[in-house]
Amino acid sequence: MNECMWIKESGSVQTIDLSSELLQRFSGDFLFLAYGTNFFQAGHANKEELSILNLEKLLELRIFSDEQEIYFSRSCIGESFQWRIASEQDVSQKYYIVQYQTLDINHDKCEKMGNPTDQYGNLVLYTTVGGKYVLPADMNADSSEVICYLIYDKNGMAKIADYRLKGFVERNAVEKGSEKV
Repeated sequence: MNECMWIKESGSVQTIDLSSELLQRFSGDFLFLAYGTNFFQAGHANKEELSILNLEKLLELRIFSDEQEIYFSRSCIGESFQWRIASEQDVSQKYYIVQYQTLDINHDKCEKMGNPTDQYGNLVLYTTVGGKYVLPADMNADSSEVICYLIYDKNGMAKIADYRLKGFVERNAVEKGSEKV
């Protein structure tokens, strides 16, 4: 049995080919988070927003939806990106758990600033310690939803081997059975 059964596809791609790979693989309602040597960027995974990524300085890119995530990563500038598509579709629930990670949002300051958005309609959020960041989320979102994939050792002890982002949610609404925000 494949130990990483959530990985549906994987490979590598050169930086120069990354843009065409992204456009070829994605259509629909995907979000992205990108980390580079000097930036963090988030938004909707469409041609307009993805085209402004600084691919030369990019280290990690997660493009995700409710159903799956494609993750591109490299440890050094100039290397190829390794990628994988992860999904819990057709995976037994014993091999993944759902976690909610609280977003650092100073709601009072966001309100005071008029709940601003960037030029693409993504929320500009202020942190409790004075920073700010942009997320493609609803104002009610207070957590990121993360799927953690598990493997088991020979003694049956589980450990998280991989994870994927699923979206941004209002935690209380999820716990009461409501849809994502």
